[in-house]
Amino acid sequence: MGKIDFTKLIILFLIMVGGIFSPQNSYAQITVEMEQQGGIFYLQGKVNGLPLKFIFDTGASNVSLSLAEALFMLKNGYLEQNDIKGVSYAQIANGDIVENTEVLLKSIEIGGITISNVKALISHNLSAPLLLGQSAIQKLGPIQLDKNKLIIQNGKNFKSEKTGKELYQKAFQLAESGQYASSISTSEEALKYATDTNIKAYLYDNIAFCYRRMNNLDKAIDYANLALGENLMAIQPAYNLGVFLFEAKRYEEAKKAFINFVSRHKNIVEKDYEAAAYAYLGDTQRQLGEIKNAEDSYRHSLQIKQHAQAYLGLGDLFFQKQDFLQAADNYKKGIEFEPNRLSNIDRYYTLGLSYFFAGNRDEAYSSFKSCQRAFSANKEMILNAIDSNEDDIKNDAAKFVQRAMMSDLWMARTASNPSVALTHYNAIVNIPPVKSEFNPRDYIMMANAYEMLGHKDKSDETIEEALNLFPENVDIMFAKSLSIADDVTRIDLLKKLLSFEYKSKPEIFDWGTVYNNLAWAYCCLKRYNEGIIYAEQAIIRNPEHGYSWETIGELYFNIGNYLKCIESMTKCLECEDGINYQKDAFTFRGNSYIKIGKKKEGKKDLESANAL
Repeated sequence: MGKIDFTKLIILFLIMVGGIFSPQNSYAQITVEMEQQGGIFYLQGKVNGLPLKFIFDTGASNVSLSLAEALFMLKNGYLEQNDIKGVSYAQIANGDIVENTEVLLKSIEIGGITISNVKALISHNLSAPLLLGQSAIQKLGPIQLDKNKLIIQNGKNFKSEKTGKELYQKAFQLAESGQYASSISTSEEALKYATDTNIKAYLYDNIAFCYRRMNNLDKAIDYANLALGENLMAIQPAYNLGVFLFEAKRYEEAKKAFINFVSRHKNIVEKDYEAAAYAYLGDTQRQLGEIKNAEDSYRHSLQIKQHAQAYLGLGDLFFQKQDFLQAADNYKKGIEFEPNRLSNIDRYYTLGLSYFFAGNRDEAYSSFKSCQRAFSANKEMILNAIDSNEDDIKNDAAKFVQRAMMSDLWMARTASNPSVALTHYNAIVNIPPVKSEFNPRDYIMMANAYEMLGHKDKSDETIEEALNLFPENVDIMFAKSLSIADDVTRIDLLKKLLSFEYKSKPEIFDWGTVYNNLAWAYCCLKRYNEGIIYAEQAIIRNPEHGYSWETIGELYFNIGNYLKCIESMTKCLECEDGINYQKDAFTFRGNSYIKIGKKKEGKKDLESANAL
């Protein structure tokens, strides 16, 4: 055992027995001098009449004997077989689980005070130190430390199981009603009376739970560990320890805690706990980047019991892997499993994103709409929660509000018609936190919707606003170029746009189309030779576009290169989208045939054009 820092020892002692050492003038006081060696304090005592020297250790949960002392005591009648209560387990400082033998000591005498029926652990190590831990210290009654002196307030029997159990029940009731500070103090008072290790374990666990609700995860973790120090097999604190570590983002420790839980409690724990522990293990492994292990843990959890947490965990995992179809499938199952859960506001939102990225815009729209319905059903409670004194409740409520507003934006993006899209855009366009999420494509979609509904002025205003916000965004510049009526102005903007060809990657157009549109603007100005230069570049970049062949064909016709016009219009008609340009292609090709003397072919093309 390493050296004990005396200052830390006293602080730990005050935490463990806080408040019970106030002076009691009506009772006798006994002072025991301890032997100090470095930072360690030793005191003499007797165990079942056998003199032994102990290390005074307030940080140890129990009295601890080495295997050597235990064998001597058994051999010489200081211990009997019926004093041995079985095997127990303890978690040591490095996190490993060790096996001990649990015994009940009939008596321990310290400073002339005898305490009875003290729980002790026999370490399976011949040279382990002898520790006087809390299982004995608490039975001594109120104590104080003064340098190397242990002062015991001898007299009143502070141990009453009945009182301990009454306080135990009160502490849990206070926790259930949200009176966490009172529950903690009541639990601490109960610990002065309780001797049953199970009750003590669950009192410590209750304190841990209260600290968790008070957003003090470090203390919650400390008390969960104290609970397991009393009873390593206590299910609730073992499970809670993993949860608290996970919430504190101490993922390696959380993983170890959940692995210990599922291995230690296998076949004796309720299926709900086991399934939830495997789901949390999956969450932890996913945070650590252990994707395959996480998927295995989630699926193992679902084999034990079908429940929302594992399905939603799988949804998060597949979303992280960008397998959006599987993500959507698991999110949907998780939501359906608990349809009235408040957190489904967030889950519907993520489901909508999964469908969107999977290319299913209709299901995405429906999911975002469900997100808003879930918010509306809980709106009053959520708005009240924003004023909560508990940070986690307040943060969750703010997140739900944000999700509901962002759902309008995504419903606009996935709407099936321009009118619906504008309804959703206009619902949030004046809300700064949401409007800050608008990207260039949102402004372009709004402008297009206004254009399709005949609101040209609103369309132009929207594009101008976008251009002011994103002056070098190529998609907005391209959209602006489509709305310009003056061909000279359009040419200037398109040439400016081409200066970004090797700097930016467009989302809504390709560079071949920019060259084609420049060529067409020159054609409209009857500057045909200038237009051909850009039309040739359009063909090089996009030979599959029928409109590029139609543009260059018309330019060739106007400069009198009829053979090139025939060739270009034939290419146009062969393109997949050439059907959209058939009338012009047949007209110009027919007239070109006539110009070179092929009147029969020309007449046929013109008849085809007239038939369209």
